[in-house]
Amino acid sequence: MPRRLGVGTIPGYTAIKELSAEEFDEYRRQVGVIVDAYRDFRVFWMVVENLKEIEETLAAARDAYVAKKLAIPLRQPDMMASINRCLLNFLSIVRVFLDHSETKLKARHGASSREVSGFKARCSLA
Repeated sequence: MPRRLGVGTIPGYTAIKELSAEEFDEYRRQVGVIVDAYRDFRVFWMVVENLKEIEETLAAARDAYVAKKLAIPLRQPDMMASINRCLLNFLSIVRVFLDHSETKLKARHGASSREVSGFKARCSLA
């Protein structure tokens, strides 16, 4: 089957040039790099979104506390449940992000590499 570089939209496609097997493999490798970077970004994006949700939830709880002059805000079950849910989500996705990052580093540099050791050392500081 011939290998071609092309442009198009679904369902159209216009071939631009024939590719050698080596060129095709290089394009495939580069697409893999882009897909991997996008996956890494998506995990990081989830961390950011969960952090935003915590900030919004805490701000809403603060505002409710101030507006109602609640004497003991921690005894408000709905407020605490919401804060706990957001915090648990955030901590869980941070753990996923760290595990994902460590796995990628090990695959790329080896389990006993300087990069992995440095990553673990920085994680232990947090």
